Amino acid sequence: MGKRPGFPLLIVALWLGLPISASAQLQVEGKPQWGFDGLVRSEQFNLLTIDVANLSDRPWEGNFILEAGTGLSRSDIPILQPDQFIEAFGRRRLQFVVFVPRRNEYMLKWGRRPDQSYQIDEPDEAREPAIVQFVRPEAVRAGVDGVPTFDESEFPTSAAGLTGLGTVILDHVPRWSEAQTQAFSDWILAGGTVHLFQETAGITPEFSGRLQSLNEPSDVFPLGGGIVYRHKSTAQQSETSFSKIRKAGQYYRQWNVSDSLFTILKEITRPQHNWIVIYLLAVAYLLLLFPGCWLLGRKRGDYRITYGAVLGIIALFSFGFRTVGARGYGESTSINAVAVVRPTSGGRAVVTMWSNLFVTSGSNYDIRHPFEGNVYSTGQMIEAVPGFALNRPIGRVQTEIPSFSSRTLVNTGVVNDFRLTPDREPFQIDLVDAKLTGGGLTELSVRVQGLSSDASLFVVSGDRLAALRDIGDGTHRLQSPAQMLGQAINQDFWRVNRNYSGVNEATTDQLLQKTRTLLLSWDLGLSSDEERNTFKLPEGEIRVYAEVDLPPALHTPSISEQQRGRALIVVPFHIDENSGESTPVESADASESEKE
Repeated sequence: MGKRPGFPLLIVALWLGLPISASAQLQVEGKPQWGFDGLVRSEQFNLLTIDVANLSDRPWEGNFILEAGTGLSRSDIPILQPDQFIEAFGRRRLQFVVFVPRRNEYMLKWGRRPDQSYQIDEPDEAREPAIVQFVRPEAVRAGVDGVPTFDESEFPTSAAGLTGLGTVILDHVPRWSEAQTQAFSDWILAGGTVHLFQETAGITPEFSGRLQSLNEPSDVFPLGGGIVYRHKSTAQQSETSFSKIRKAGQYYRQWNVSDSLFTILKEITRPQHNWIVIYLLAVAYLLLLFPGCWLLGRKRGDYRITYGAVLGIIALFSFGFRTVGARGYGESTSINAVAVVRPTSGGRAVVTMWSNLFVTSGSNYDIRHPFEGNVYSTGQMIEAVPGFALNRPIGRVQTEIPSFSSRTLVNTGVVNDFRLTPDREPFQIDLVDAKLTGGGLTELSVRVQGLSSDASLFVVSGDRLAALRDIGDGTHRLQSPAQMLGQAINQDFWRVNRNYSGVNEATTDQLLQKTRTLLLSWDLGLSSDEERNTFKLPEGEIRVYAEVDLPPALHTPSISEQQRGRALIVVPFHIDENSGESTPVESADASESEKE
């Protein structure tokens, strides 16, 4: 990340908003498709697929802009898809990855005229992750009853932004590019669920390469953090029932995890103004204007002197207020960030980050993270932010930030070599032993590789949370007693308390400690007291969490070395309930052999 001069940023933004072939006529075909099933998941990155047709006999070249809100009610930062070409009477399918803090209208633009835009209506919302069946573009067979279908050719080229996808039904080998295959593999290993059906009676899909592990003949088998179910029938003949995804309802005490995280991150670095000097300047300013200028006018009797004195005082004190009010004392440009990390295989990990960039020098900033498939948002719907975010595959933000102010960002991407420190081996958690008794987790041991000394581990099973104790040799064991999630996750704890002077006296560590259960809530998909009180992980599933200081692998290449925060690493496991013992879990690194 670095500074960029303001004039080039303005020129680029204006240029990106203009079509090169203004005479061509574009039209959005059909209804834009949100997510994999037509629904959005709030506080998640969501796919948005839009079909655009060129109705003219001239080719079209230009750029598409996606804005949150319409007219004067715009918010967030525009997403740009540059350098697009649509031949005469041709069509192009656009795919954006959009962070949706809450339901909202959007606007797609390809020019400045009213007929060069398309309003996207407010989408419906769901809380549960999507359950979909992947089909070929030319598919004519009916899918599983009641389950939405998704054109497999439109599957993204990165697992980043797929947290809203929960379960995939497959009855064939998809025809994917290498990048799409890698994305699907990452998604499974990070915790996805796959149901494999026979393509025709007695014929089972045979996978190769990165997906070779799906050929395991067992009826149920874990794969990294995900799980695979194999069915001995076609999808049409199956009697398996899949839960219908319900549209989200309204709850009495709704949370907004991103808003709470940003509030805490902003509190870590705030300009410490000298309010005594500011108040003295204000008093002196008022006294000089009146009665000062009034007395001067009476004594001199020349209005030109009086007006000149007024203008001089205004100019002098404007400079004084700007100098004193725009600076802090001891602050430096810094980045405070928190992240949820889901390791996949070979050191790869899917990361979602919330950041607050505080700057002491106002300028236009070019913000990029060294992630694959990176996408950005400001994570809020309060104000429109100057600048733009480039859509995949570029994945960057250019925005203006005034001096001694901050900019919030949320982004997601895939880290290629996730280590807690550069000199450590890649991070990995392996299940050593686990036991379920009466539906509850009674025994658990995990072995952790590449763990830093500052880490703390805990596990969620059912509706309970329990700490894991370090017993040496990288092994951590379940520590009793467990705590109910309803007690552990309390939104009152997230509030930033202030003293009678309006100053927050909490230390940086105390503020960052507040983010732990916020990140946990986001990972579990909780957004209200009602959801928290009724939440329960599926039987047989546990999630092991490691809370660590923000690793250098998640830092932003920056003009500042001051970057701090927390990361919550999530590793799901699946336990065999029938035996009450742990199911052997295939190491995520084993899938590296599938690349051949």
